[in-house]
Amino acid sequence: MHPSEYQLFPRIEGVLQRANCNCIVTHNSRQEVLRILEYYGWLHYFSEIIGWEDGFPKKPNPEAYIHMQKKHSINFVVGDRELDIIPATKLGITTCAFQNEIIQDADYYIDSYHQLLHILKEKSLHI
Repeated sequence: MHPSEYQLFPRIEGVLQRANCNCIVTHNSRQEVLRILEYYGWLHYFSEIIGWEDGFPKKPNPEAYIHMQKKHSINFVVGDRELDIIPATKLGITTCAFQNEIIQDADYYIDSYHQLLHILKEKSLHI
């Protein structure tokens, strides 16, 4: 799939700009994520990307999140699946469920990144 075929979420770049450190932990290939980010000119927003080929156990195992927390001091995780939220919750990281109200135990639930910008400003969170 060509990167231009991926649907971009409105206001996502504003969130990326606001954050002190953006990281990705994905079950997809890191190379595929890099290809997409490079296409949109967003690679510079990210400190680290972990893909399946990096050897970490699959989520919900928290090892990749532990790595990110130690290396980048992450304190906020956004995810669209419960598998994204579970390891962050175990580590005491603030969580935000994106477009999925079925996820249990997330600290925040949003349907758009505009809402996330509002939460970050309102709560004075620095991610």
